[in-house]
Amino acid sequence: MILPIRKVGGGPNISELTADPGDVLAAEKFIGTGSEEPQVGKIVQRGSPEYALPINGVQKLPPGNYTGGKVKQTIETMAAQSIGPGARMITIPTAGKYMTGDITIRAVKNLSTSVIKKGQYVGGVGPGTWEGYVNKDPKVPYYYGAFNGIQSITAFKHLLWDNVGTVSLERDHIKVYVRNNTYYTAVVFNEPIDLTNLNRLIVRLEYSGSALDNIELFRNKVTDYIFDNEKSSSLKRNPNLGDKVAGMNTSGTGGDYTLNLSSVSGTAYLYLLFISPAVTSKIRMVKFE
Repeated sequence: MILPIRKVGGGPNISELTADPGDVLAAEKFIGTGSEEPQVGKIVQRGSPEYALPINGVQKLPPGNYTGGKVKQTIETMAAQSIGPGARMITIPTAGKYMTGDITIRAVKNLSTSVIKKGQYVGGVGPGTWEGYVNKDPKVPYYYGAFNGIQSITAFKHLLWDNVGTVSLERDHIKVYVRNNTYYTAVVFNEPIDLTNLNRLIVRLEYSGSALDNIELFRNKVTDYIFDNEKSSSLKRNPNLGDKVAGMNTSGTGGDYTLNLSSVSGTAYLYLLFISPAVTSKIRMVKFE
């Protein structure tokens, strides 16, 4: 037998119920606080989502009910790198990557203040002291401290049985010191010069006192002596010099000395002969036009 249950008198006591729609899954009905009538839950069912997280990224989870989930991250790796400095900007593409080693910037060999422009810094080295001139003109063997990349010099005895003076390459000149008349000095430019189509030679000299020296052009190159002074009364020129092409004296205390070459051709070697005792000479410039 089935007996019906009838509501007689007052309803159930719901004062102890605390659930509200924010505590119950969406679409689920319940009786809770605030009403004697059935209510519908509002918690969204989120299931088990997966998220890919970027580097240093943040994933916000929306409110709801989760049965699981996964947050993963895949980062490309890059091994150690070594950078050699160059003339152009260098970029290492590390964006979005995880470095598994160090990035090393190699040192610049022979980087010193002497090869850095005066007052400037390179890679933390400085201030630079170099203020020379870059000479690339084949017609200018020497210009204020700079050879043209072709020429160089050799200093040797002017007189076979004597000594050679002191010759040094300074910042902006070649210095020649003749102590006395037993230290006459010859300086030869080591590479032959084609005189064809050249009109003149200009040599810029400075002297510490009154001087009388020589500029000479010979067909051949020697580096042992200019004159044999075994007999002081009769100097003999070194026969290996060959023919003398042109020459002049340089008198006074310095200046630009110009040798006319308009009537000569072929190749020859340039000699500067310093025969002024107790005089310091400075070669500033040697130029053909």
